[in-house]
Amino acid sequence: MDSHNWRDEVRNWLQQKWQVSPSLIQEAIIFFEKTFTNTRCYDRAWFGIHNEMISLVVGGIFLAALVHSGSDKGIWLLLDQNPPQINGFDYKPVKSTQRSASPLVWAHSVSFDTLNKIIISDEVWLSYTNASEKVLTSSSSSTDRDNVQLRRNKFRLTQIWPIRNDISHDAEQSQPNSGLNVLPVNRLTLHEIAAEINRKSKSYLIGKLQDIRTELKGLARRPGKSIFSSKTISDNWAFHHGGRSELQFNIGWEDTAGLKELRHGVAFSFETSKTLPMIDILVPKVRLFNDFLRLYPELYSDMRMWHYKENRSSDYMPGPISSELVTEGCFVFLGKRQPADNIDYDMILDDFDKLLPLYRYTENNNVSQPVTIPLDAPFTFKSGCTVKASSTVATYTQKQLNVNLRHNELQQALYQHLVSQYGKENVGTEITSGVGTSVDVIVRRDNGYWFYEIKTSLSPRACLREAIGQLLEYAFWPGAQPAIRLVVAGESPIDKDCMEYLRRLNLRFPLPIDYEQIAL
Repeated sequence: MDSHNWRDEVRNWLQQKWQVSPSLIQEAIIFFEKTFTNTRCYDRAWFGIHNEMISLVVGGIFLAALVHSGSDKGIWLLLDQNPPQINGFDYKPVKSTQRSASPLVWAHSVSFDTLNKIIISDEVWLSYTNASEKVLTSSSSSTDRDNVQLRRNKFRLTQIWPIRNDISHDAEQSQPNSGLNVLPVNRLTLHEIAAEINRKSKSYLIGKLQDIRTELKGLARRPGKSIFSSKTISDNWAFHHGGRSELQFNIGWEDTAGLKELRHGVAFSFETSKTLPMIDILVPKVRLFNDFLRLYPELYSDMRMWHYKENRSSDYMPGPISSELVTEGCFVFLGKRQPADNIDYDMILDDFDKLLPLYRYTENNNVSQPVTIPLDAPFTFKSGCTVKASSTVATYTQKQLNVNLRHNELQQALYQHLVSQYGKENVGTEITSGVGTSVDVIVRRDNGYWFYEIKTSLSPRACLREAIGQLLEYAFWPGAQPAIRLVVAGESPIDKDCMEYLRRLNLRFPLPIDYEQIAL
């Protein structure tokens, strides 16, 4: 066994011996990762892969094992006395511990389909943790047998599973009335997180990713069942099955300011490999990615971008990828981060769903009509102001330079001003246009609607340049709600040249476009 590639060897063994599905193979790997992480015998345990079994042992006692043949065939896990009862498992006493004060048992199942029941059970792992500590004192067979293990080509667990700083083996929390210390809830591995995302994705659009890929690429058959596969998950990152030469749905560890976080989102990896010998295939996809973010500049305003090019960049607002970053070895990411010890899977899957239109657009094989974002519900006016994150806690610099905070502040001021003129029942914010976009502020008048688009630039000319195209799309795109007045709103007063520009537009076409200053 190669201590550096134990997962691959487990995978190969299972494919040859059991011929189980890739998803069950991944669960078997997660099963052993759990046994490694939760054992109290970390320095004493040995792991090995042999012809008829894979096992983690201390002395002569199995902590965990997969046995291929004979009467012992199946899944084995050492548990404390009075173990949690799980359907599909029977429980066998560990004979060498029965005369001690802490007799132990093995949970055993012949079916691989029961693996997930163990993996997700906190009670099972608490019982395993306690048992792995007691086995050192409960069994006459638990003494070190280093020479025997070495002859069997086993490896010390310390060689294949380096202990992590975030796991405390001296935790002071204890189970009530047990008299024993137990480990705190350990941080999940990326393999476990990817498996859980796959499992939960069935209730989300992203769960159909492989069907979407089949459709977009005209494949004869679906290339996989899940978002992530065993081939696309490593210890530190994972990307969707088939995503090496695509805009990839990606998760991975980030270490920012000493805080370990999990990222999730989409990425371009310009690192070459056997499956991507050149990055040329990604270049037209970057162009489509950039087109989409120019079309919908605020769609992902709650996310951030960053990149790795020798070093990690700081976070920045989503936008087109510069040509300087499309070079071998660079990694460009769009998404979010969250604490590594408190994973919100629903947020990950919601964001993956939100990023699907970008993926579709980018992976549409350069057809003449790129896929646009899904249409919203039909336009329906609703009065009131959408509550946004307050900017009162931000510093002066943040209020001045953070685009989102500034936009929220301007929107609130404009809303209050329009309410004072036209009544609260006639003013609404963030109203869907009916064509996949939302309008910052709408005023309802007797003869139609006024659409307002807020821009944070101090230059009125920059505001007009950014906003006019959006306002025209809101009002005139097929299926959109028509508007009788289109207003660009900024915080600086309009100048003479901008007034002349609007006069010419209204005279020449005509277009009902105006500019209004927002007074803060």
